[in-house]
Amino acid sequence: SSCLNTCPTNTYKYNMNSTCLTCNSECLSCVGPNNNDCLSCISSKALNGTAPNQCVSACTSGFYFDNSINSCSACDSPCKTCSSAGTQNCYSCTSNLYLQSQSGRAGCNSTCNSGFYPDNTTFTCQVCYYTCLNCTTGAKNGCISCKNGFYLHDSTCVTQCPSGYYGDASSNVCLPCHSSCKECVNSDTLSCLSCNSNFY
Repeated sequence: SSCLNTCPTNTYKYNMNSTCLTCNSECLSCVGPNNNDCLSCISSKALNGTAPNQCVSACTSGFYFDNSINSCSACDSPCKTCSSAGTQNCYSCTSNLYLQSQSGRAGCNSTCNSGFYPDNTTFTCQVCYYTCLNCTTGAKNGCISCKNGFYLHDSTCVTQCPSGYYGDASSNVCLPCHSSCKECVNSDTLSCLSCNSNFY
C-alpha cells in the first residue's frame, strides 16, 4: 500500500486509522464517517436531500427525482407530491386545494375550471356530464349551468324544454311560459304555441 494526499475516487478518508475506505456501491463519491455518506450517486440513484446523504431509488413524498443532478429535489408549492419542478407537475396538492388536470399537466387550484367539479373525497377536479358547463357532480342531473344548445331544467341539461317551459338562449335555462300557455316561445301571453285548458 502507498501513502496518498487524498483518497481516490469511490473512497473516503477514515480518520480513525487514516486509511481510505470504499464508498457504498450506490455512491459515486462520499465523505464519511460512514460509507453511505454520499456526495453524489450512481446514475440509477438519487441523493436523498442535500449532501452528504444516502442514495435512494425513489424519493420520499414531497420530493421528485431530478435526473439533471441525480438528487431528490423538493416539489414546488402548492404541490404535495409531483413529477418534476413547477406548479403544473403535481400528483397531489396541499390542504384544501384540488388537483386540476389539463393538457397532460396538473396544477393545484382552490376551485375547479368550467366543466369540472371539486371531489372532496379525492381533492381532484372531476369532469362534469358532457352537457353541463358547470356542475356539482358528474351525474346527468348534477348540472348548475349548460353548454350552448342545452337548457337547464331541474339540474339537468336538455335539448328541448318540457311542456310549460321555453328555452331561453341567453341564459341556457328553461323558463316558465305564461300561465295561459301550454307551449310557448317566451313568457308573454302573445307567445303561446298552444294553450292550457280553459284558455283559447
